[in-house]
Amino acid sequence: MSSRPAFLEVLTPVDRWTHAAAVVGVVGALATGPLVESPAWAEAIGLPGGAGTAHGVFAALAAAAWVLHLVRVCLEWLEGRNPWGLVPRPSDAAELARTLVRGPDPGRERYSYRERLPYAALLLAVPALVATGWAVGHPAAAVVALGPDGLLATARVHAAVGGLAMPVVLWHLYFAVLAPEQLWWNPAWLTGRVPWDLARRAWPGWTARIEAELALAGNRQPDEAPSVQDLLEAGNRAARDGDLSAAAAAFQEALDLYPGYPQARFNLGVTLLRAGDRDGARQALRGVLEQDPFGPAADRARELLSRELCDGEVDRG
Repeated sequence: MSSRPAFLEVLTPVDRWTHAAAVVGVVGALATGPLVESPAWAEAIGLPGGAGTAHGVFAALAAAAWVLHLVRVCLEWLEGRNPWGLVPRPSDAAELARTLVRGPDPGRERYSYRERLPYAALLLAVPALVATGWAVGHPAAAVVALGPDGLLATARVHAAVGGLAMPVVLWHLYFAVLAPEQLWWNPAWLTGRVPWDLARRAWPGWTARIEAELALAGNRQPDEAPSVQDLLEAGNRAARDGDLSAAAAAFQEALDLYPGYPQARFNLGVTLLRAGDRDGARQALRGVLEQDPFGPAADRARELLSRELCDGEVDRG
């Protein structure tokens, strides 16, 4: 049984259409914005009266893509899946600095600062541009709420955010579509998938994990249950990917098989703490101390209880 598929699925059909609408809407709005501000330019290219309409249509398309994406994220969260892979992390700044000095990470995962930073910037820029753009496009209504000075400031904010969004869009198109140092051309935004050989070059860390998981599944008999160690490793992988719900489920399943496993209980506590379940985290970490107060996980459990959870009942030993 082969452990490597022919293609790696990167985007679902809904993701592709949402991405296309966002790119066309944002690029179109940024391109027509200067024409609205400078009617002479619009007249020079044959759009004396249509620049404003085109700008509004592109902005509406970008706003619709933004809303659809937000709805999709919420649905995935309610279904217990992980929709947070593109959310920036504190390590992104360090990774950017390290890349500037040493070059790109050879073990690159699916998402890095190259995707997460522009994603966050555009996620914040689109509603700001739509709100300020509506005010600029409807001055009579906006001046009532904002006053003349407020309307002028709103127009300046709209222009400034639009100007800052341009390099962000170029960043995304350069790294995601052209994919330098990885792919000569990334077809995923059109087809949703990438040939496996190209995917291994673009995302070596991500594809290596997928191959390992496929190999493990292929070697396991249909009726063979996963071991405690398998579950611990699966939970660790899910936690690294940010899928805290799956990680907590794997650690809990490991404890169901072997309730006296302090490391699994400690990992469960850390995962619940990251997920915001402070009560569950406190209960799991206290369980570590009750099971093995002098084991390797006990000191770390005490530290988390006292530092993160402010547990005044922790026995320092």
